[in-house]
Amino acid sequence: MTERLKFGLVGYNIQYSRSPEIFQTIFDMTGTVGEFELYDLSYSEFDQRFGELVNSGIDALSVTTPFKMEVARYMDNLDEIAGAIGAVNSVHIKGGKLSGYNTDCHGFASALRPFESRLPQTKALVLGCGGAARAVVYSLVHDFHIASVTVAGRNETKLEEFQRVMTACMGKSVLTLMAYPQLESIRDTTEFELIVNCTPVGGGNMKNTSPLPDAFSWPSGKIYYDLNYGDQIPVITQANDAGLSTIDGRKMLVAQALKSFELWTGRKVPFEPIFERVFGGR
Repeated sequence: MTERLKFGLVGYNIQYSRSPEIFQTIFDMTGTVGEFELYDLSYSEFDQRFGELVNSGIDALSVTTPFKMEVARYMDNLDEIAGAIGAVNSVHIKGGKLSGYNTDCHGFASALRPFESRLPQTKALVLGCGGAARAVVYSLVHDFHIASVTVAGRNETKLEEFQRVMTACMGKSVLTLMAYPQLESIRDTTEFELIVNCTPVGGGNMKNTSPLPDAFSWPSGKIYYDLNYGDQIPVITQANDAGLSTIDGRKMLVAQALKSFELWTGRKVPFEPIFERVFGGR
């Protein structure tokens, strides 16, 4: 009898997610019998529902906003990156044990590789201070040798926790934190070679809002990377119109999913056929 794999995605307000389509495409292309479900949870029900999921016979879970840090405390084992940054987006359940991984770093880096030569010893501006931002900063430091990262966040407590956790991951790179309103006071945005939006603002359920203040001056010739994905994200259009090179979250989404599938099953799947089938290679 062929084993049927059961995977899923845990998050909040995630009905827009393309993850089920990505994993169904992986199943189809690899001849795998499997299913992938969305589990939309609120904060108030997370503890109970996550425990129920783990004990339901499910094989693995992807984790997205806002639970990447919350879920880390449930893990029996953490990989090196997840342990360092305290954020998990990939969970393998086997023999009653939970192994937590961070494949966001891999996915983020995969899409940024075409710009790799431009990044060493430059400065980056990162919007947001959640689990995705932790993975992004870790990758910028360890994969792209960025010299300095400025992180802007809305929640002072979360910013302080971000600093506490991430300072140990920075090596020789400099970490600077700022409250969101301070973004308007940046006089020379051209000092940043890269701007990364790690917040849900501007995508998914918030397409008509921008993660940057109206007074923000787009630095022409630089790079804007938005972890959100979808058709015609207004802020990406703005960045394009201002003369920046832009990246959205589609390639990251597929690359981190493929890395998770490899960790969960031991099977490597090529990127291009999956991306082509799901997103048309755009």
